[in-house]
Parts: sequence; structure tokens; C-alpha cells
Amino acid sequence: MAVSPDVLWEINNEYRKRLSLLMGHMNLLEQILKAQGSAQPALRAAIRRIRATLEEIDADHHNWRHAHFYRLDENGDRRMVTEPDAVLRALETFLALLDRHLGHFRLIAEALADLPRPDPALTRVIRGGDLWQMCLEELEALATYDQFVEESFR
Repeated sequence: MAVSPDVLWEINNEYRKRLSLLMGHMNLLEQILKAQGSAQPALRAAIRRIRATLEEIDADHHNWRHAHFYRLDENGDRRMVTEPDAVLRALETFLALLDRHLGHFRLIAEALADLPRPDPALTRVIRGGDLWQMCLEELEALATYDQFVEESFR
């Protein structure tokens, strides 16, 4: 099966964006709860554990990119793989990576669902959005990322 380098680029780029967005929002959520002081220490501890898991996932994705998504050109600069066999290998290894990550995203979503929801007045952000709800939606988007990958081939 031939895979377009453009499809590989889109799959990687979108994953990177979604993961970065969730990590940024979880960081902001932690900072908001921290500024609140001693309130909800169990929630703050859970958010710290979730952020640590997301950092491990991010590091895993970073390692994948440097091992499979990039190649070194003649000047020693990183370039995305474009050769058909390398693109296919990168995609196959990404799918294995994603399979490992999906379970983590689902566990994080379950953990968040079991946590006491912070006061919505604290989690309301710009344009009336709710940071807590945004994190839940971003987790769902990552927990179902395999559907995005599947749709990329249509």
C-alpha cells in the first residue's frame, strides 16, 4: 500500500496540534487551581498526574518523530521522510504508537470524569469557554484519533 507523504504529514501535524493544545489547557487548569490555594488538593494532584502522563506521551511522540518521521539530509538537517518505504514504515510505527497512547487518553478521560468538577466560575476563560469542558473535548478528540487517521485515507 502506497501512502502519500502528505497524509503522513497531516496525521503527524494534527496529532501534534491536538496534544499540544490539551497539554497547554491542562497546564492552565493546574495554574488556575494552584492560584486558588489549598482548595481541591485531590483535584490538583490528579491534574499533576495527568500532566505527567501527557508529558510522557509527548516525549514518546517526539522520539517517534526523530526515529521515523525525519531523516537527515546531506547537510545533516532533518527533513520529513518522502521515500515510499520510509513513509509506510513511519505510518506503521505511528499506528503502533497511537495504539499505546489511545489507552492512556481513555484512562485520563475516565479519571477526569471521576474527579470533582472545579467551580465553573474558575474555569471560564476567554469568549465564555469553559476550560474544564475544553479539556474533556480535547481528550475525546485524542482518544478517538484513530478515526481521524482512518478518515485521512479516504
